Amino acid sequence: MYDFLISLAESLVKHGFSISSAAAIIFLVLKQRKTKKRLKKYLPFLFQDDSEVKEYIHNQQVIMRNQEMILKEMGLEPCLAPTLEINSMESATNLNRFYSSFWGTITSARDAKKSTEWRNSKMAKKKLKFDPGHGGTDPGAISAYGKEKVFVLMLAQKVAALFKGHKYIEISFTRTGDTYPSLTDRVAQAEREKVDGFISFHANSASDPAANGTETYYSRANSKAFAEIMHKHIKSATKLRDRGVKTANFQVIKQTTMPAILLEIGFISSHIDGPLLFDPTFQDAVALSIAEGICEYYGVPYKEEAAEEVKKKVMEFKINLDNKKVEQGVLIDGRSYVPATMLQHHLGHRIFWDNQNKILDIYKDGEK
Repeated sequence: MYDFLISLAESLVKHGFSISSAAAIIFLVLKQRKTKKRLKKYLPFLFQDDSEVKEYIHNQQVIMRNQEMILKEMGLEPCLAPTLEINSMESATNLNRFYSSFWGTITSARDAKKSTEWRNSKMAKKKLKFDPGHGGTDPGAISAYGKEKVFVLMLAQKVAALFKGHKYIEISFTRTGDTYPSLTDRVAQAEREKVDGFISFHANSASDPAANGTETYYSRANSKAFAEIMHKHIKSATKLRDRGVKTANFQVIKQTTMPAILLEIGFISSHIDGPLLFDPTFQDAVALSIAEGICEYYGVPYKEEAAEEVKKKVMEFKINLDNKKVEQGVLIDGRSYVPATMLQHHLGHRIFWDNQNKILDIYKDGEK
């Protein structure tokens, strides 16, 4: 240790606080820790004379300016380094400020890259695996109102239909017909396809016909937020007893690695829930709530996107007759629609509406 201090003092006396002395101090510290080889690999300029140091720093400044332009293009403010006129007597303080600024710029660029990657990941199309429970030889719960395997497939298909052509959500199924994939196979499908989320659809059952309500299950910590958001939407749609969000070790939500939940929409055995589960209006409401919950969890639009698509396909236009505006028309998907009364009034046609057969009959005087 004393040898190190003596060497350090000699370096300060010999070089003062120039860039070379700063480099020498760093060199001695790292040499004391037997990392000279690593230092030479990552900071080669410490082993060169001042003219080479000046050229090296100049090159770093050029790189920093390029990074500054990139960061400004991304709407970020970089940590700028001052322009240094390097000479052998430059203070160690200025050198330290330069490298701190350079590190700050690199850190800003790294953070900007992470921010961009996060944004792209957040808005990229999300793949979800829908798992209608049971199927095939396994009917699930059965009551006078129907079979669980039938209900869950109908509901899952209704939710998927709401995402047809959706920009950010893509749905696939563990089964699309009356088949029975094993629980292991359902997990394997989700893992193989690297989906972003997994939803297993079920209906509950109990020996007590008074048991009823909606509940949502998850198994792993990375699924809790998904379960809570989905349950919030579904219970609002079912308006049944709120049985809450619970944990359980069901295989399909335990052995998958992506956020995975199991929905128990209601009790098929209940005289309250049972009839509702097979009511088309009830199913439509629940399907919509599930779709909205998915969009909220993944941070993507649902209603807004649908409205934007309609807006692009519908356009109003003016109808001129003899250079005078007479009516307003509508263009929908490239097809023009004009008021029938205009044909009657301006073109001398007659109109007959057949309400029973839903036919609009347009003809000239004397044709009928």
